Amino acid sequence: MYLDPPARESHPCIGKWFGPQLIDLQIHALDILTNMIPILPKHVHDIGGHKILTIFLQTFNDLPRRRAVLLALLNASTFNYFKEEFEE
Repeated sequence: MYLDPPARESHPCIGKWFGPQLIDLQIHALDILTNMIPILPKHVHDIGGHKILTIFLQTFNDLPRRRAVLLALLNASTFNYFKEEFEE
């Protein structure tokens, strides 16, 4: 929920965090996902995690979040089924 930009409107708990706190939460969630992708790649793919990551990358322009999401995408790009959809 913290990584899906459209979820801001649908989840009121996201609005309770101040900007810097939300950024820290998002970076922490991205770090967890970066480490989960090599362990559970098929599950991340099945729930559309890679699509949420690409939307996240297009939404935010600050360096810390972009770096964290790019690391997660880099881990995902080692699996063929992610690569095929990234090409599209």
